[in-house]
Amino acid sequence: MEKNKIMAILSAITCSLLWGISFLSIKVTVIAIPPISLAILRFSIAITTLFLFRIIKKDFSKIEKQDIPKMMLAGLLGISFYYYFQNTGIKLIPASQASIILGAIPIFSLLAESLVYKIKLTRKKIFYVLLSFIGVFILTGVNQNSSSSSFLGYFMMFATVVSWILYCMVIKPLFKKYSQMTILYYQSIFGVIFLIPFSLFEKIDFKSFDISIIMHLLFLGVLCSALAYTLYIFAMSHLGVSDAAVYLNLIPLVGVLASFTILHEVISFNQIIGGFLLLFSVYMINKDEHPSTKDDNILIEDIPKNLSEELTFRNE
Repeated sequence: MEKNKIMAILSAITCSLLWGISFLSIKVTVIAIPPISLAILRFSIAITTLFLFRIIKKDFSKIEKQDIPKMMLAGLLGISFYYYFQNTGIKLIPASQASIILGAIPIFSLLAESLVYKIKLTRKKIFYVLLSFIGVFILTGVNQNSSSSSFLGYFMMFATVVSWILYCMVIKPLFKKYSQMTILYYQSIFGVIFLIPFSLFEKIDFKSFDISIIMHLLFLGVLCSALAYTLYIFAMSHLGVSDAAVYLNLIPLVGVLASFTILHEVISFNQIIGGFLLLFSVYMINKDEHPSTKDDNILIEDIPKNLSEELTFRNE
């Protein structure tokens, strides 16, 4: 196995571990800081960290004019939408459930590729996709006791999944032109700019600020944003979008364990069964795809071109 691929796998694993633990920090900080304001503070810290890294590395590269719309869209989808939906969702439902729902990203990535690029699904894959949806239904506990805030929380987490998939498709063409740090730096700036107008309608509870909130913010900004995003963009550039998404399966496992041990969240029987069906389905689909990883990566490399042609055709 080549060195870059090993580093990409390790990067994806490290990133997933950080993001799995991040659910706890979001759950703690969102009590004092509303979702949009939290995203702004988190990525303002990330931007500052990346700016310092760029100075140390003497990397002052800029993006070309024709790539600005793509970078803006990446910031809107991967920063603005993603973290508004995620922070709101985690505020409304347990962090353990939120992390498991994000475990469905590979399933939705598969469906997106099937719909956009007309990739035919095998019967086995269709079966596991349906099984995963059953798991999600059981996991979310849709019953008469579910509150309206819970429904909104689940909706926000699924919107988070969709935002991430669209972000991965948009960002892929930029891998060959710019470094991971440059991509993250500019997409973070655009993401924060898009969020600022909406933050004016929120009110931060400064009375609840303490050293714990500040430490959680630094953890989210420096490690879970600046570092983790850089690692994941590196992983996608060497493994492909689909293969990199496989390692996101660690997020719900880490999220559930951390929520149970640290936040003392109660894990119900429905959550165990639903989560198992969902993650088992993801595992089985990924297991089927691994023998043909080489072919899959070739297909993923063609995605930016196909996506660009399709969007151009639709605009005409």
